[in-house]
Amino acid sequence: MPWINLTLRRGALPKPVQHAMMAKLTEVLMWWEKVAAILNMVATCVRLPECNEGRIFDNFAVAGHRYFNNLEEMPVFTSRNFYNVCATVCTTKSYVAKQARSILCGY
Repeated sequence: MPWINLTLRRGALPKPVQHAMMAKLTEVLMWWEKVAAILNMVATCVRLPECNEGRIFDNFAVAGHRYFNNLEEMPVFTSRNFYNVCATVCTTKSYVAKQARSILCGY
């Protein structure tokens, strides 16, 4: 993405447009950071000793729910999907990143 920095910082666009684009870019990058954190949480479901919703909920009680609340506002992600994917990963003891990402993120 070096071209973004060159385009935004070298005067190719007016200052108000530069600021708006940098704000949007920051927003998008922060969203992807949250998505990555959720996918990393799903990967840990393999190690859960019990696969019931209560145990899953307890395992992600504080930090996880902050991410869930932020992502619930997005078009695809739901906490229910997270618990379903986590329960499947926990039960099968197999984590397939592409499948989890597809269910949780829609891509």
